[in-house]
Parts: sequence; structure tokens; C-alpha cells
Amino acid sequence: MSGYMNKQILQLLLLSSSLLLAMPVSAAPNGEALYDQNCASCHGYDGHGGVGIPLALPAFLESVPDEYLSKTIRYGREGRVMPPFKYLSDAQIDAIVKHVRGFSKAKAATLTLGSVQGD
Repeated sequence: MSGYMNKQILQLLLLSSSLLLAMPVSAAPNGEALYDQNCASCHGYDGHGGVGIPLALPAFLESVPDEYLSKTIRYGREGRVMPPFKYLSDAQIDAIVKHVRGFSKAKAATLTLGSVQGD
């Protein structure tokens, strides 16, 4: 091969490798788009309910931890119309939970694992 051809091949390799480095490894899931696609038909696009419970109510959102929302999305609610979404990745579910949390300024409940004293 000629020196000119080697130089062109080298330039092409450098260009293609720089394009690969410029590409994002993986984009974070879009919680709003996932919610709109999987949840809004029952819970409403604004989270104020319909067939499913209203998620945007501060009283609801402050009463449940993120783990509850995640497990409800993953496994559904037996005996209710809430289906499981087993095909969603953990990252997609986390993105939906984050989007749902944005419906209210209420803080998430914390999950306490331990004994509770009765009276």
C-alpha cells in the first residue's frame, strides 16, 4: 500500500473511533414517556386518576415509599386492575417512580423494617 492510502485509512479509523467515543453509552430512561405509555391510560396523564387510583394526591404519595411503588409496578396488585409490568427494566421502573413523585411535593414515606410496639 502507498503511504497516501495508509494515511487515509488511519484518518478513517481515527474519525470512526472518535464518533464511537462521542456516542452516549446508554441514555437514562425517560420516566414521563414511560409513564405516558404504560400508566396514563389508567392513572391519567396528570396522575389524577381514572380507572386506577389518583397518584398525584399528596396524601397518597406521602403514605408510600418508593419501594412500594416499584414493587406495585413490577408485580401489579392482586385482586385489583393493576397489572404487572415484568417487561420493564429496573431503570425504567425507577424512572417512572421518579416521574410519579414529581406529581407532588410530598416526601416519600420511609420504610421501617423492625418491630412495632403495640399498646
